[in-house]
Amino acid sequence: MVNDRSYRKALKPEIAQEEIRKNAGTQFDPLLAAEFLNLLEGNSEIALGEKVGAEVERKSGLLSEIDAEGTGVTVPIAYSRYMLNLNETIIEVDDRFEEITGYTRDDVVGKLSQYELIPVEDRAHYTLQVTKQFKQGDMAYLRHEIRRKDGEIIQVACYGRRYYDSAIKAFRNEIIIFQL
Repeated sequence: MVNDRSYRKALKPEIAQEEIRKNAGTQFDPLLAAEFLNLLEGNSEIALGEKVGAEVERKSGLLSEIDAEGTGVTVPIAYSRYMLNLNETIIEVDDRFEEITGYTRDDVVGKLSQYELIPVEDRAHYTLQVTKQFKQGDMAYLRHEIRRKDGEIIQVACYGRRYYDSAIKAFRNEIIIFQL
């Protein structure tokens, strides 16, 4: 609001803040609006539309302070996205797949079933849980183990989604795994 746009001139900070107050609960989420206005009180550079780096002290209850290394209560987790055909064969992996599983794109695409990532002793239970969740809808959420290429067993949480890809006229499964 405090920056020029092609369709309007920039608003003065106090007018922008009043717009947020006035529209909290309709145009803006009331809790986020209140938190943002609270944040603005102690950080005038934000209210003026200046770029702000991670070094700015956050004075909000929702936003935690972040030190120079980027640690705090919110931390990134390793994740990867891959795609399966209806035979459960991996047909596409992103660049982070190898980081989590140890398998390269060449190791798996068109060659490996996602079930081969699951330890043998867990496959039946995994299959049962996936089937049960997909019977209820097009999504599945699970926490389970996978066996990396080097044999190490790691814990992951996964989100699976079944959808119809109209471009290729076939169903696909998208899986996102998060290393725990």
